[in-house]
Amino acid sequence: MRGACVAGLVMTLSSSTLAGQQAPGTARDDARAATLAPAAWLAGCWEAASATGRSITEEQWMPPSGGLMVGMSRSVRDGTARGYELLTIRAGDDGGLVYRAAPSGQAVTDFPARSIEPGRLEFVNAEHDFPKKIVYTRLDESLTEAAVFGEVDASEPAFTLRYRGVSCPVH
Repeated sequence: MRGACVAGLVMTLSSSTLAGQQAPGTARDDARAATLAPAAWLAGCWEAASATGRSITEEQWMPPSGGLMVGMSRSVRDGTARGYELLTIRAGDDGGLVYRAAPSGQAVTDFPARSIEPGRLEFVNAEHDFPKKIVYTRLDESLTEAAVFGEVDASEPAFTLRYRGVSCPVH
C-alpha cells in the first residue's frame, strides 16, 4: 500500500510541476538550445598544469542539453586537492547566457554574459568581491584560456589558466 501512495504522490507532483511548463521540443526549448550553441565548444575535459607539474587544475564541461551546461573544476597541488568549483552555464531569461559558480562550498554567484563571440565568452558580475569578470577564449581545437579579472575593466587578468584538451577519464 505504501508503494501505491508514493507512486500516486510522485505522479501528482510530476503532473502539477509540468502543468505550467511547455513540453520538450517547444519553441522555448529550441531558443534555449540556440542560446547555448556559442558555448558548446567548451564541452569536454581540460587541464592546466604549472611549469613544475606540482599544480594541476582540471575542468570538465558537459555538452549543452535542456538549456544547461554543467561543469566542475578541481585544483590539486602536490597530490592534495586545494579547491573545487561546481559550475553551470545556462540560458538566461533575457536570452543571454549566465555562468554560475559555487567555489569550494562558498556562496553561489551568477555572472551574466557581457559578450558572446565565436570562441569567446565574457561573464561579468561587478557586484562580486572577486572575481568580477571571467573570460573563456578558445585558442585552437585543443587549447582554451580562462582569464580571471579582479576588476571589470582591468586590462590584465589577476590570473590566467591555459587549458589543453585531454581525454575525459572513464572508469
